[in-house]
Amino acid sequence: MMFGRKKRSRRNTRKYRGSLPTQFWVGMILCVVSILILGTVWFVTRLESLTIADVRVFGGETIDREAVRKTVTAELEGEYYRLVPRRFLWTYPEEAVRAKVSAWQRVSGVSLAISEDDTLDVYLEEYLPYALWCVDELSVVLSHPCVFLDISGRAFSVAPPLIGTALLRYHNGKTPTLGETPFLAELLRDTDRFVSELRARFGFDVAVVESVGQDEVSYYLRGGGILKTTLRRSVEDTLDDLTVILASKQFEHIRPGNFAYVDLRFGDKVFVNEQGGLEDEQLNAASEGEAAF
Repeated sequence: MMFGRKKRSRRNTRKYRGSLPTQFWVGMILCVVSILILGTVWFVTRLESLTIADVRVFGGETIDREAVRKTVTAELEGEYYRLVPRRFLWTYPEEAVRAKVSAWQRVSGVSLAISEDDTLDVYLEEYLPYALWCVDELSVVLSHPCVFLDISGRAFSVAPPLIGTALLRYHNGKTPTLGETPFLAELLRDTDRFVSELRARFGFDVAVVESVGQDEVSYYLRGGGILKTTLRRSVEDTLDDLTVILASKQFEHIRPGNFAYVDLRFGDKVFVNEQGGLEDEQLNAASEGEAAF
């Protein structure tokens, strides 16, 4: 029994030794095939017709397009795994390029396209300044700079010290912070309309719009005086109430600088304060120095 087992062991050994040449040649073939594949990949990915030759940037009138171009070009440098160039048309880092460009403060959107001359075209959409968000109605821009708001209410960039700017200033008692949306687009739209109508109908210029709580808005006039309103009432209804007040003999003299505030929040009753200071409001009756219309 033991002698028979030794014979089988020798046959297995001879069989194993006989398979070594086969394994060697299989390994050689796999090695050659791998080299051919890698060489082909290396060669094809460096063909000029399949390589991004240049970068162009369009749009973004207030954005430094040359700086954006350099940022994108830097993102295309180098290779994947030291083999495939990042400029290869089929595998260029599209998402990384998009993320880099989108990180610019004034960029609101990015689209990429490869042109017929193998150029990467970058199209920019930018946030356009619609208003300013400031820390308070005094707009102390040196110590607390304002930030730009776009039409959707998003704070997207720190504003330079702007004095006498045509942009309307907003504040809500909070410190302006980039990336936040402190005011709804609807609020901006309604307040902008109210400000325009004040100028057109009465010659009142608004310096600052203050958002108070959920639905109250105060307008600080240039020259002095505050108009207190509520978003619960339409812009047209509030303007009609103010028109009635200013058309009356009692208040036809009201102009910026000769009144403290006009409270238009309550619809059926308007409070006019012509004193130099602001008294506590009485909802059911006028306080001293305050007339209820």
